[in-house]
Amino acid sequence: MTTAELRRQAEAHGVATSYQDWRGQHVEVGEETLAAILAAMGERPDGAERDPQPARGERPEREERQERQEREEREEREAMAGATAPVPHSRSWGFALQLYALRSRRSWGHGDLGDLADLAAWSARELGAGFVLINPLHAAEPLPPVSPSPYLPMSRRFTSPLYLRIEDIPEYAALPGADRERIEALAAPLRARSVTSDLIDRNAVWPAKRAAREIIYRRSRSDQRQACFERFRAREGQPLADWSLWCALAEIHGADWRRFGELRDVRSAAAVAGRFGASADFHAWLQWLADEQLAAAQDAARAAGMGIGVIRDLAVGTYPGGADAWASQDVLVPGMSVGAPPDEFNQRGQDWTQPPWHPQRLAEAGYAPLAGLIGSGLRHAGGLRVDHVMGLLRLWWVPAGMPPDRGTYVRPWSACWPAKRPGPARWPSAKTSAPWPPGSAATSPPAGCSARPCSGSSATPMACRCHPAAGAAAAWRRWARTISLR
Repeated sequence: MTTAELRRQAEAHGVATSYQDWRGQHVEVGEETLAAILAAMGERPDGAERDPQPARGERPEREERQERQEREEREEREAMAGATAPVPHSRSWGFALQLYALRSRRSWGHGDLGDLADLAAWSARELGAGFVLINPLHAAEPLPPVSPSPYLPMSRRFTSPLYLRIEDIPEYAALPGADRERIEALAAPLRARSVTSDLIDRNAVWPAKRAAREIIYRRSRSDQRQACFERFRAREGQPLADWSLWCALAEIHGADWRRFGELRDVRSAAAVAGRFGASADFHAWLQWLADEQLAAAQDAARAAGMGIGVIRDLAVGTYPGGADAWASQDVLVPGMSVGAPPDEFNQRGQDWTQPPWHPQRLAEAGYAPLAGLIGSGLRHAGGLRVDHVMGLLRLWWVPAGMPPDRGTYVRPWSACWPAKRPGPARWPSAKTSAPWPPGSAATSPPAGCSARPCSGSSATPMACRCHPAAGAAAAWRRWARTISLR
């Protein structure tokens, strides 16, 4: 394959062959980088066809896939009717904070969801705040040492149990005196640290809260509470089962699925999940409690008069050995990590070690993994901040073994996105053409559609229309669901 052919193939798959650096200079991306990215995406950088031609008498897979997509499109038309993204009626202000640092006299040395509810209610009633913006609450390792950064989690879909307020767990109130004394003994030294300037010690908080939660977990739940737990598990489905099983395995093998041996494969692990049932049930129970306390915090914020309430934060990616990466191996790109190109402050670029989505496989999955992330982030919140939101339009990929400055941009939705946009873009949802400002989480349409270039001034932009290709409208509707609130 010639250099020109390699570059054409890269551009056809949304891989930038050149870019403008922070000095404003034109940079050509090296052939080795382009070839590595195409190979990681499953594209042979030699022009060869990946799929063999069907044998005589066999239906091409493409036709079957198109029929399936068209059928799904018909089924989802009615389901998506009326889905719109709400727009705030007026401007408002609020506090932005790192919840782990919001320690009160009731905190166990680490801010929790009870503290969030208290701050939201107080700032709304006393100060007229309309929202409170918090850091990602994503789940970390299920055992120490606990990673300090909320931006390199084990799972973006689930919540770190460090944020649970132990005393707000309903079963706590029914504990016998001896158990409550044991929990108080665990809490006392950590509460004392909350009123000092000492640094947060997650590795001290984790085992204390773990011990307290185990005391509560061993106590029986009422039939009503157990039914609530089972409904939660049914709602969360396979993602919760995967997360819980990963936690159980991580407690044995360490918090990196690449060291799970024969259980590195999710299907192999699922086949023997019964061996880890008790531990997995415990971790599913923790997520149920977190879901309840997140709902209570948002309810407290709205009841106090907040128009928006809690705005949550979605990190750009996850730890490559974590639960999300384990459960989503089929829609992530191995041998790649996301980061940032060189700039004035990091002239060698940045490698964040987080695997990117595989654009084609994510589209083939109907964007369900992405929809799950957005849905979980918005379930008990008034808004969602998406970290490095431009990553939905283009993201800097770094091939394994190469320094960050030898990466390049990949445009996941290149099949839909116009190459040049004279004015701000407005993409329609499934039913309406509500405007979304540039840089918002909803500006990037899915693959499988064609688009006409935008025109118009910044003051009065004309709407860009996304025209789904044959059979691709169902995927578009799934994408619309990820950014629509009902």
